[in-house]
This record gives sequence, C-alpha cells and structure tokens, in this order.
Amino acid sequence: MDVDAAEELKGFGLSSYEAGAYSVLLRLGSADASLVAHKAGIPFGRVYDVLNSLVDRGLLTLHEGRPKQYRAVQPRVAMSLLLAQRKRELDDRYADLTRLASDLEKRLSPKVKKDPSSFYSASVGEEQSRSFLVEKLAEAAQSMDVNLEVPTYQAQDKDLFDALVAAVERGVRTRILLREADIPTILDSPLNEVIARTMIPHLGKRLHVRVIEGEVVPFAVVDGEKAIVGVKNPVNPRAYFATVYIWDPKFAGELSARFEELWGTAELDVGELVGKETQDGPRA
Repeated sequence: MDVDAAEELKGFGLSSYEAGAYSVLLRLGSADASLVAHKAGIPFGRVYDVLNSLVDRGLLTLHEGRPKQYRAVQPRVAMSLLLAQRKRELDDRYADLTRLASDLEKRLSPKVKKDPSSFYSASVGEEQSRSFLVEKLAEAAQSMDVNLEVPTYQAQDKDLFDALVAAVERGVRTRILLREADIPTILDSPLNEVIARTMIPHLGKRLHVRVIEGEVVPFAVVDGEKAIVGVKNPVNPRAYFATVYIWDPKFAGELSARFEELWGTAELDVGELVGKETQDGPRA
C-alpha cells in the first residue's frame, strides 16, 4: 500500500502504527507479530496491542499457533467496517454536541436582555441576504412558516435547505409553501436528492409542504413573532436585493394571517401525495 493510502487510513480512526501494520499485512499476506513489528517499524513492546486492536476492529484475522499468525482482511471489507465504525462515532459525537447545544441555549437564554420594543435589521446584497436568512432560520425554536421561492438554482441554495432541514430535525414545526412554477427547478437540481434523503421522512409529522399557484412575495414567520421578508432586486427580479428581519409580534401576526390564507388556498399537499404514492406503489 502506498504511503498516502496508509496516511489516509488515519482519517478513519486508525493510529499510525495500526495503519502501518494493516498495510504491511496486506503486502505480506500473513505474518507473526515479530515480522510485522520489523516491517512496519513498530516497537516490539507495542505490536501486540496494535494487532489486537486491529483484530477487535475486524481488520485482521488471528490464526492461533506458535507463533500466532495475523492476516489482513480484504480492503473492500476493511473500508466497509471502518466507514460504519466512523459513522457511529460521528453520530455519537453529533448527539453529544446536540445535547450540549441545548444545554448551553437554556443557560444562555436568561442572560439575553429582553427588549419590549420592535427590532428591525436588514442585509443588503444577494450573498449577504442568503447568509442572513440562513442565520435567522437557525434561531427558530418552536415554529416556522416559510413562503418559499426558488426561481433558479445556485449551489449556495443548499445552505438554505440545510437550515430548513436542521430546524425540522431539532423539532421545529415547519410549514412550507412552494410555488408550482419552482417545482421543475428543484427537481432538476441537486436539491432533489437532498430533499428526498432528509425532508421526505418528516413529511406529515413536523414538516408540512403545500404547493400554490401564482406570484407571491417570499417571507417567513419564525416562532410567531419574528418576520423575514425578501426584497427583490429591481434590476434583476430573479435575484434578491435585500432581506429584512423584523422582530415585531404584531407585524408577524399579520404575516401569519396572510400565510394561513395562502395555506388554505393551496390545493396540493405534498405529504398526502407522497403517502398516497407509497400506498399505491410506484406508477408504471
């Protein structure tokens, strides 16, 4: 195995000695601990710990005898095992960080100064507006109603969908109104795979999506009291000039009423459609 491959094995959780021992045994076929230590440059006092660790991971098989012989499993098997092990580790780490984030939020929230007056802010420029929108969606704690518009697809749009997915996964009740005219754009973009993998499993539970016709101003209402409104660029109506953030329960209430009106007029519920297709099976 080349040096780069042995180095990259460390990215899957192997130590330098473990990566070296596995590489040597792939080349030798089978060997005892003394030969592995010599070929891989492992101190003899450490080699049994290294080999036993690889056996425990399923990357080596052990053949009892005098001396014991070790053999590396095929790379296809090894990479499958390492990938599964690494995923479990990352899942555990993500769960730990999620718990920590929740704990920190509870501890830090009482320190936020409560301002009874309305708060307004805005971000100007397409890239800045997108980042600003993603940041504000990340603040959602309980509910989120989004009147979405995706006239064209840009690679940065994935950040917006990631923010929506993250909100749903942390328990935020999310409703999305999607323009019928934008469906082809989404289906023809990489977002189609992202949606199928991350959002469809939540449909009808914490996530509800309906399709509407016609042109509407894109906006979102977060936690019933914060409003986000997109402002189109007069020079290029297919792009955003700015995003306005308004923390005003009264105005947010007015937008919520407008959202309910649009929600009630939507004729197509994506969750019901997906559920029906699942029951009926794939169409010929």
